[in-house]
Amino acid sequence: MDREQYALLIGLACSLGWVMVWLPCVLHLSVAWRRGNQRLFLVFRTNEIKSYYDQFLPTQDISGDKPDELKRRFEEHFAPRYGRRRYILPLLLLVLVAATGAWGTAKTLQSWQAVASGQFRFPAIAVSAFLGAFTWVVYDQFGRLRNGDLTFHDVYGCVFRFLIALPFGFSLSKWVTPEFGVPVAFLLGTFPTGTLFKIGRRLAVQKFGLGNDGAEYSNELEKLQCVSKSSAERFMDEGTNTIAELAWSDPVDLTLRTNQEFDYVIDCASQALVWVYFTDKTKDLYKLSLRTAHEVTSLIYTLESSDSDKRTQAQAALAEAAKILGMEATALQHTLRQIEEDPFTRFLVAVWHWPVKEAAQ
Repeated sequence: MDREQYALLIGLACSLGWVMVWLPCVLHLSVAWRRGNQRLFLVFRTNEIKSYYDQFLPTQDISGDKPDELKRRFEEHFAPRYGRRRYILPLLLLVLVAATGAWGTAKTLQSWQAVASGQFRFPAIAVSAFLGAFTWVVYDQFGRLRNGDLTFHDVYGCVFRFLIALPFGFSLSKWVTPEFGVPVAFLLGTFPTGTLFKIGRRLAVQKFGLGNDGAEYSNELEKLQCVSKSSAERFMDEGTNTIAELAWSDPVDLTLRTNQEFDYVIDCASQALVWVYFTDKTKDLYKLSLRTAHEVTSLIYTLESSDSDKRTQAQAALAEAAKILGMEATALQHTLRQIEEDPFTRFLVAVWHWPVKEAAQ
């Protein structure tokens, strides 16, 4: 292979890497984005849309809208905030930043291998840090593409990841011996952004004797059943940091921002509505089928059922729950009724497509 062919091969490899940076986002917008939005909006029929406007947009007059007009209004309400147009700017920035890095990397490699006429080259640590960031960005985007979880905020995050790679690579590599500077810059680049900041804070704390920086904390959302660390972090990325915030959030808006399944978001919010009353003791109620506000609503309706057998079973469940919680049955029933009467509970029950009241009767 002659020098020109070698230089061309380096250029092609860097160009392919550049394509891999933005291609997952384009594929997501072409397929997964539309499918995810359609899946969400198909859940909402006329009655559910009216319930949403009554709960979250009460100032908008929808009384004159026909069913088709109402559905179109509902979908168009979210388009300016979460439509595909919101991806244009971050995607352009990602393309430009990645192109600059790929071009510089290609020129540097060609210079190192003496197959280019010019002498342009980046410092070795800069190339290493960029390639580390490239590794993380591509891996992260492939994972999000597979899960259908790639928001325009994530694309901005990839741009930011490239921009901070070099300053982090140069600064943190100074903490090790010179021969390890280049590999450390690459390895640091492969860490998630949050981990990089945590490493930087810990080094600063140790160097300057600032004491505990408080970076370690427990994630409250993980206390809910079926909420993993990654799911909790996804909610937190969108500003939902506590169980109380999740309980009284807009589930449609949160679904669109997190790319989670709508049913999953509803279940988490429904759990949270019970958790804010009973905290850790909520886990003791799982065996009584009282883990969510939906099941609490079902119990309240069943206590008022015309079917004596159902009513007796519900009273026994109430008594057992009161015993577990160390409360009087009447006091517990009052608390459960507050959960059932919460407007957020009633909205979640309305969009669940499960006839709670009819089932209890």
